[in-house]
Amino acid sequence: MASTLTASDSALESACVHEATTTQSPHSPSDCQGPTTTPWVGARRAVPAVGFIGVCAAAAFTELSAEEGQVFCPYRLITGGWCPGCGCTRALKALVRGDISDSLTMNPWTLVLFVQAFVASIALLVLPERTVSWVKKNQLRIAVFNLIFGVGVWSLRLAWGVIPLPFT
Repeated sequence: MASTLTASDSALESACVHEATTTQSPHSPSDCQGPTTTPWVGARRAVPAVGFIGVCAAAAFTELSAEEGQVFCPYRLITGGWCPGCGCTRALKALVRGDISDSLTMNPWTLVLFVQAFVASIALLVLPERTVSWVKKNQLRIAVFNLIFGVGVWSLRLAWGVIPLPFT
């Protein structure tokens, strides 16, 4: 298939060549760069959703026991108590199985984190630019909310005797 160049295409091509050899050009740099989208950008949108599904699947099909296995949590190793995140993996497993009450018993914070991750995954899939912009603008608020909520839930669980106190 033969390609025909119009006068404007020819002028743009010579301007791009001229821009490569000099510092000034009558054309903007974007005229010489070609297409700005790459084929994998659309697939990149699905990465958070696929990751979310992968974590849920791993939690659903992994055998977990509260009493078996080695403890890797530094807080628990040092203090003997449970950290704010203790029970989150087991709670996620229960949540993925559909057992919300068991999940809330193990660690209520997990439901909040699960909903946030689910909404963020869907939002990034559907509206990636707006979602990233919103998260960048509100990331401190999100972090502070999660910190306060997580420590608050942990404090209540300690006060009610649901989890062991540290250093006891």
